[in-house]
Amino acid sequence: MMTPLNRSQRRQLEKIYSHMKSGSELCDPNCHKCCIEDVKLTYVEFAFLVDRLSEKEIENIFTKPRKLREDGNYYLCPFLNDAGKCSRYEHRPWVCRAYRKEPKLNACVQQPLREINQKAAQRILQLNNTLDIPPIFKDYTNPEMTIRDMFEVLFKKQA
Repeated sequence: MMTPLNRSQRRQLEKIYSHMKSGSELCDPNCHKCCIEDVKLTYVEFAFLVDRLSEKEIENIFTKPRKLREDGNYYLCPFLNDAGKCSRYEHRPWVCRAYRKEPKLNACVQQPLREINQKAAQRILQLNNTLDIPPIFKDYTNPEMTIRDMFEVLFKKQA
């Protein structure tokens, strides 16, 4: 079961996010290349992403039919609504804030936002480490968990 963030933890994460440089305004609103469920995030970011949603709402998001991206390589993020917009835009994780579309390359990139956003990533990890959560969510020697992994570990009912 999931431990929700307290007010102080939410404010700390919001402050970290507020200092990030966002390139999202450059993104094409009809582009979903970066909006995949394989996005990696920390526990604190997942808790913020689902903040103030009921367990039933979270389960509904993750049990609806999965949609493949147009190229067929990835599943789209479960938080994309039917209009193709992020239903949790204000609560989106670091990686969703850090990338932007580079018009000259017609690709999603992190440059020139990398330096300030790496500092934000370090602060997010520090905040994550202060939480009273299972060790699996603090083990950074393994690849980070995806949005789907977090749901599976925290909400999937054991048979």
